[in-house]
Amino acid sequence: MTRGIEVMTVLARPDAETLSPDGALAQCAAAGAATWVVFASLGGEPPVDVLETARRAGVRSTYELGLGDRRLDDVDPATVVERLVEHIRLLRPEAVVTGPGVGSAWGPDRATLAELVTWAVAAAADPDFHVPSGRPAHRVWIVDVPQLDAEGVGLGEQGMVLVA
Repeated sequence: MTRGIEVMTVLARPDAETLSPDGALAQCAAAGAATWVVFASLGGEPPVDVLETARRAGVRSTYELGLGDRRLDDVDPATVVERLVEHIRLLRPEAVVTGPGVGSAWGPDRATLAELVTWAVAAAADPDFHVPSGRPAHRVWIVDVPQLDAEGVGLGEQGMVLVA
């Protein structure tokens, strides 16, 4: 049995633009990719409409890192990286999608998360990086979404760039 490509996206919190049915995740799902979304925070109560939008876009499952409704610069980076590594090793995707890092127009939480995702991808591939579950190392591609343009186009509408 052949396995299709599997994509994990990491988002600071749910928003309809990122999960739009015509966005990059929906395009991946329409092409046969299994897609998962990991949220750093659900922002308090889970926004049912946004999670339903994700399902309509073809997202297979959503997960939360359990950071509560706090800013990412108030959370220990090692904790976030460890939790992301757990998800990467659990889901074992071929690609992890993130946005532009620090200095981008995406705001501090999204920019911080992009940096932490980059660290987590490296750690997930390192057999010497141990996590509580004991899951084995897993090498994954990281896909960087270009910075927003003048019209505010982002992950929902724009293509993705593969970085080695």
